[in-house]
Amino acid sequence: MKKLSQSTKPAKVKERVADLQLVEARYRLLKPVLDHLTLGQDGIQYYAYSVIKAQIFQLTRRAERERYLHLIAFIAHQYYRLHDNLVDVLLSSLQSFHNSALREHKDQCYVRREHRNESLKMLVGFLDHGVLETLAQISAVAKNSELTDSEKVQRICALLTDNQVTQSLDPEQLAELKATLVTELSEEDYYLILSSKSVRMQNRVSPILKAVTFLAEPSAKDLHHAMEHFRLKDGAIDKTAPVDFLTPDDRTAVSRDGRFSVSLYKALLFLQVQSAIKSGTLNLEHSYKYRPLDAYLIDRERWQRDKPLLIERADLQAFLDPHQVLAELDTVLYRQYLTTNAHILDGENPHIKFKKMGFTVSTPTLEESDAEALQHYFPERDFVPLMEVLATVNRHTGWMEEFQHWQQRHHHGRPADRVVYAGVIGIGCTIGIRKMARISHPISESELENAVNWFFSVDNINAASDRVLQLMDRLELPKLLQRTPGRSHTSSDGQKFEVRVDSLNANHSFKYFGKEQGVSVYTFRDERDLLWHSLVFSAADRESAYLIDGLMHNEVVKSDIHSTDAFGYTEAIFATSHLTGFSYAPRFKNLKRQRLYIFRSRQSVDRSAWKIKPAAYCDEQHIIQFWDDILRWANPFKRKDLIAALERLRSSGSPELRKLLDEALRGTLSDEQRRLNRLSEVLLETAASE
Repeated sequence: MKKLSQSTKPAKVKERVADLQLVEARYRLLKPVLDHLTLGQDGIQYYAYSVIKAQIFQLTRRAERERYLHLIAFIAHQYYRLHDNLVDVLLSSLQSFHNSALREHKDQCYVRREHRNESLKMLVGFLDHGVLETLAQISAVAKNSELTDSEKVQRICALLTDNQVTQSLDPEQLAELKATLVTELSEEDYYLILSSKSVRMQNRVSPILKAVTFLAEPSAKDLHHAMEHFRLKDGAIDKTAPVDFLTPDDRTAVSRDGRFSVSLYKALLFLQVQSAIKSGTLNLEHSYKYRPLDAYLIDRERWQRDKPLLIERADLQAFLDPHQVLAELDTVLYRQYLTTNAHILDGENPHIKFKKMGFTVSTPTLEESDAEALQHYFPERDFVPLMEVLATVNRHTGWMEEFQHWQQRHHHGRPADRVVYAGVIGIGCTIGIRKMARISHPISESELENAVNWFFSVDNINAASDRVLQLMDRLELPKLLQRTPGRSHTSSDGQKFEVRVDSLNANHSFKYFGKEQGVSVYTFRDERDLLWHSLVFSAADRESAYLIDGLMHNEVVKSDIHSTDAFGYTEAIFATSHLTGFSYAPRFKNLKRQRLYIFRSRQSVDRSAWKIKPAAYCDEQHIIQFWDDILRWANPFKRKDLIAALERLRSSGSPELRKLLDEALRGTLSDEQRRLNRLSEVLLETAASE
């Protein structure tokens, strides 16, 4: 149960559902204990990972109280992870199901295009020659003042009698033509495809919907009611199933010809569940990834009680009044419109060209510069051993000191330097741990695996990387690459990599992987070519969802202005980056397609002479309505909060606790997460002894 499967095969899904039910029974029994421990999710993960990394004999040798603490945390951790894993399976499977149905529907429409074109040609010919031409002749007769009324009627009757097109199309042909076009324009074929594919999808999704309990926002109450009905009936639903969550077209399709289509109903239910989870109207209580948004923010009660203090700690005093903030943005945005249009009208902007449909902006070419060759500055040797590179960097940065044991106790010291080097090379060069051990004499396979298991955590690797970045940040040579001294311009972009094993992050993309599947690796760099953050996510996800996470991740490289391509952009990123102190400058391939905004206060301004005009207005009232929630989001748990808490606790507790707090406040424990982990251990030991 330590390692969860990433497969979406029905048999594997049912195995994890059974695991969830097993863990859930124990979790419910231990819930009062967890509530008293108040470990929080970080504490649960810390103790649970000790269980995941340890072997059975290492757990059984622990003291009883400590062993139970770790196992209780492990059960809670697995309960959360299984929920996340199963919801990932649900989303991934349903996305593939939806894409497959849409693709098949498009193929069917493409195959029928000849028949549809013939029907349309017949209809156009009938309208042109049989209807419009006759109507034009009738109109001419009616307007002829030389004819009497009786003569007009006779001529109109003659025109209708002589119309060959009208005579050639009898009522049955017209009815058939109408039925053909109605069928082409309807979604009936799409519903049939969904129904035919539903059974295959039910094998994956039905067990998950029966096992996972969702929390619903008020807007999803009808969908939640349908899901509860599905669970109570154990998936065996009939025409009594709730249909309020369906659109009118969906309801018609489900009950077509008086027959209730169970397969189609389930397919539409699954797709609605997928959409609600992605939009955040369906959430999970026991989860790391799919909790309600409020669960990730400062508690509302605490926010109302300590709002001035929290605003001050997060340095957000300038954003306290939404009316003032929006007024300032209104002024700045309006000035920029005036400046941009003035430059265009005065001919000061030679890079913009206007066409009948929009405009284009050309990128100015860089001037060529003659640079002296740098070859004589480098060693004459063509190759430098990787071990020498790692050892030299370690001598100047001490990055290896960050590779600390996962636990603060119960370990036998650090591994030899050569073992750490072998682990870094084996993983970083994708050689593999076992193969690396075989080619690295005298390192044994068990020694290397133990070092990687206990010392190579994500936190340790990030901390070691920060050590290297701190050194490079102090060097003068990389600063020559900065266009504006004193201002850090950073960028981020994704790269696709193929994955050949089961992974819930991997998606099919013919453009990038052919018939295989892969993931996106999203990396952050600055002008000096310092790579300061990277993460991996689904190749189907938009990069913009991870942009703020990367910008706020690193304490060494601080961005002043950040650029992405169109995949890293949404309108919300502009607002978010403004609140967090970054200037956002995306690079667009087709700038003319972007939608520009302006505030409603400028609605009466004469914009007739503007070349660049806004297309929409900002919804100020909506922003003001949710301003408190926006500030709650912009108030993450800062290090100031940690220091303030440690200072309050330092005056009480055991001598060991006071010593630890002194060390933490001085920063002698190198990694903040390790300080928190060690602090939680001491606090629990103190509470147990007292």
